[in-house]
Amino acid sequence: CREYEDIVDVLLRLEKEQFGKIRFTKDHIKPILMDMYLAGSDTSSIILVWTMSELVKNPRVMKKVQEEVRCCVGKRENVDENDLDQLHYLKMVIKESLKIHPPGSVLIPRGCMSHCIINGYNIYPKHGFLLTSGQLQEIQYHGRTQKSSYQRGS
Repeated sequence: CREYEDIVDVLLRLEKEQFGKIRFTKDHIKPILMDMYLAGSDTSSIILVWTMSELVKNPRVMKKVQEEVRCCVGKRENVDENDLDQLHYLKMVIKESLKIHPPGSVLIPRGCMSHCIINGYNIYPKHGFLLTSGQLQEIQYHGRTQKSSYQRGS
């Protein structure tokens, strides 16, 4: 007997126990597990596609990534897990891609620590607000537009 339950255990237990008039069947379990599996793999593939498309748009950055990978891997054909600690520039490119194209379009809710005014809107302490990822690509800061490093071409 295992010490913990995973999501499959919980769903199967719900199917067995049946609460009141609600009937939980394998027809419910399958789509739940499919959603969980596909959401995880879909997110990874979306990140990969956006990173590759940003690299295609920025050939100088792509060349730097290629040089770093080739230098690290040498004559081997594939990158392995031990190489990951040495691929600093590639990690930065992936993080920048995630910043520009996050998998979710609405970011984690934010809150304000003190009163401030953003684009003419009063934001008060402890009031929450949501940002969409598109709002972060060009941010006005001290009267100047701050662009992501991809837009600056680094």
